[in-house]
Amino acid sequence: MTIQSTLAQSKIDSLKTLLASSKKEDSTKVIRFNLLAKSYLNNYPDSIYYYANKANILAKKINFNSGLAESNRHLGTYFYFNGDVEKSLAYLDSSLTIFKKEGNLRGEMSVYNNLGLVQKNIGDFKNAIKNYNLALSGNRSLNDSTAMLNNLINFANANSSIGKYELAEDYFAEALTIGTAINNASEIANIYSGFGILEERKGNFEKAIKLHQQAIEYYQEKNFLSNISITYNNIANIERKRGDYISSIHYFEEALLIAKQIDRRRLQFILLNNIANNYLEINDLDQALEYYNQSIEINQKTDLFTHYASISNIAQIKLDYQEYDKAEEYFREVIDFYEEEEITHELVNVYNNLSSTYIERGELEKAESYLKKSVELGSEGNHDYYLTATYTNLAKLEYLRENYVNAINYGQLGYNLSQQVDAKQRIVSAAEILANSFKQIGDFQNALKYFEIYKQASDELFNAEKSKELGRIEAEKEFEAEKERIQLQNEKILIEKDAKIRERTLITIISIVVLCAMLLFSLVLYVFRKREQKNNLQLQKANENIENQNKRLKALHVQKNKLFSIVAHDLRGPLNTLNGMFELLASGDIDDEEVNSLLPEVNKHLESTILLTNNLLDWAGQEMKESKKNKESINLNETTNNLKQLFNVSLTNKNISFIVSISPETFINYNKQVLILVLRNLISNAVKYCNYNDQIIISGSFNEDSSVYKICVEDSGVGMTEEVKNRLFSNKVDSKSGTQNERGTGLGLILSKDFVEQNGGEIWVEYSQINEGTKICFTTPQ
Repeated sequence: MTIQSTLAQSKIDSLKTLLASSKKEDSTKVIRFNLLAKSYLNNYPDSIYYYANKANILAKKINFNSGLAESNRHLGTYFYFNGDVEKSLAYLDSSLTIFKKEGNLRGEMSVYNNLGLVQKNIGDFKNAIKNYNLALSGNRSLNDSTAMLNNLINFANANSSIGKYELAEDYFAEALTIGTAINNASEIANIYSGFGILEERKGNFEKAIKLHQQAIEYYQEKNFLSNISITYNNIANIERKRGDYISSIHYFEEALLIAKQIDRRRLQFILLNNIANNYLEINDLDQALEYYNQSIEINQKTDLFTHYASISNIAQIKLDYQEYDKAEEYFREVIDFYEEEEITHELVNVYNNLSSTYIERGELEKAESYLKKSVELGSEGNHDYYLTATYTNLAKLEYLRENYVNAINYGQLGYNLSQQVDAKQRIVSAAEILANSFKQIGDFQNALKYFEIYKQASDELFNAEKSKELGRIEAEKEFEAEKERIQLQNEKILIEKDAKIRERTLITIISIVVLCAMLLFSLVLYVFRKREQKNNLQLQKANENIENQNKRLKALHVQKNKLFSIVAHDLRGPLNTLNGMFELLASGDIDDEEVNSLLPEVNKHLESTILLTNNLLDWAGQEMKESKKNKESINLNETTNNLKQLFNVSLTNKNISFIVSISPETFINYNKQVLILVLRNLISNAVKYCNYNDQIIISGSFNEDSSVYKICVEDSGVGMTEEVKNRLFSNKVDSKSGTQNERGTGLGLILSKDFVEQNGGEIWVEYSQINEGTKICFTTPQ
């Protein structure tokens, strides 16, 4: 940990100590709760909620309105990070109302700034800019340099997002002057990051990366995980545009890992969308479509800007699939949003894509009308990167009309601009159309020149991208994994060395034999060839073993990282909650009413934590290849009713009816540990996705023909979509929150599937419909 982050932690520890030693429930305590909530803004949202909620409860109890408004502001921030924009805006509006009533101008301005931030990031740029203006105006009157600095940066970023680059530069420049004057290194880093995004949008990629690297050095010093994740995302986008997909994926993976670690839902769906962009550009359309749909599913229109970016890219995939009508429908939906919000640089891009749709369909007049719009907007807004595609499309259009001179003029505009912004793929496209157009007018010298440029650029692009198979991306290995790889590599080296020794020996023998007799020479040559084939086969087998081992290790590493990031979060949340409650209990700063109000939530956390811990232990047992196949006679009714006791609190809280529809005399011959694990996880899932007053039914039946006993867990809960049902038992560590925000990892279902199959059975979703419940069954061979 750096000195700065150590100091930040020291401040947090001091505040916690002061809270623990404070016996009075007064405004000072509310202020300290709010300060703790603020301390976690750059990292862990759960802690923001915990302390802001404590401040909120106490502020209401002692009628401390300013503290209540501040806690509402922090809660608004928490729900924004968690992807719940409706709740975020509700808390911020409440905070603003209280601050106005209290005459707290500084508080009002802070809320206007927060409102602007939320609105900007959901694509509501008009209201965002309006609220940034109000905040900036108020803070100028207060002469609050720090607040003005933050307002100016946000104002600049908003204008950058809608393509108003000159305004953005002016606000960034003013912000940099203020930041330098008051020596605010944190905000200066944010300015560098904002300038980096601006330069990227203008096509100045080298300059953009240098600016982001300046910003990230500071964020790493401060251990600002959220800012690090966002900046990695920005660098990854630039590398993708430059054609360096390996570097791009590396940065995206780092960003996504951090976003999951700190549970930033909004960041997660943005990153999923951007990873999908990479798959789209390397023509892995199925994978791209899967990631876009995942992004849309998590997003659920909480961030309109990212939502429509995903829709635009899905339209591009439909275009590649030659589904032109569907592509046009999606592109027009996106255009309506961008035109309403006046987001010019995105409009230039979508106009280009829609024109490509019309060109493919042969509707050249329609294509031309959108390309002219693209030129007009792109020229006004200095959108050079997007204009490369515009001019190349115009060249294609004129080529199809057989207006080859016009095609050459547009092609050269596209080619020159592509070189200027170093867009390799665009250079290839422009050079190809130029080569063909010069050929058509008989200018073979220029045709050859541009064909050579096209060929060279294509080769360079291929060489830069031949590692696009994302499964080949280098990831850090654990020590044992690395040792295995080295061992296999050494085996290969030994085989090669042995082959060389044998080869030298055989050559010597052959030289001697040649002097004796040609017949013996032929015989030895035959032996040599046989042995060489054997060596080659050994080498090939060793290479295949190494490749397979690397693939297996990479897959295990990815699964391990994902599992650990989820487990770390799911264990940290309940433990933080318990720790906070015990601290308050120990210090006497919590009364019986608060204890009673917290107990159901604490118990819910404990239930999920115990289930997670049990699953982890079972998972570890599986990894160590412990035997799970010892069978015994089990009373199924008794075992199921005993398991019910584990979920009594959750069942009571949701008033769920738990029905065991199995005869008390039913005995099955099965592994008891496996039966308990599978039933425990299926019941837990059923409880998790049940609403109030729902029911859960456990049933069983024996099939004499196949000699298997079928056990089913049925609920009347929220059900699943067909897509979720199809991937329920895949080897992906994934889970959605329950009807009361219960958390999980998805590990339990993976374990259940593995153990059922190890014991000769099957597990499947019998049926599931949205709002009509789910029924999952598994078999136990008798």
